[in-house]
Amino acid sequence: MSATLALLLAAAGFSALCMTLPRHQNDVLRRRLPPARTMGLRAAGFALLAGSYLILAWRDGFGRGTVTWAGLATFTAATVVAGLMVHARRTTASERCSRRR
Repeated sequence: MSATLALLLAAAGFSALCMTLPRHQNDVLRRRLPPARTMGLRAAGFALLAGSYLILAWRDGFGRGTVTWAGLATFTAATVVAGLMVHARRTTASERCSRRR
């Protein structure tokens, strides 16, 4: 149960951190976010990642929890990046189809 919660927190954290980048804001939202909201997303992303780490460190101890979190963070970051790539490709493909009509 705690590993699932840590995974979800890490996924939300990496998603929030990705949305602080102007490129991803333009790709996903089709606009730039105000600087205050971007800073809020950045703080929330780091807090969520820290929360996921603390859950695993509390459950498994500092040494093993750190190693577990590193693997979980790698998997989660790769999943978020893959999701952004799929979103960009689908958006580009749908734009190409709409231009042909």
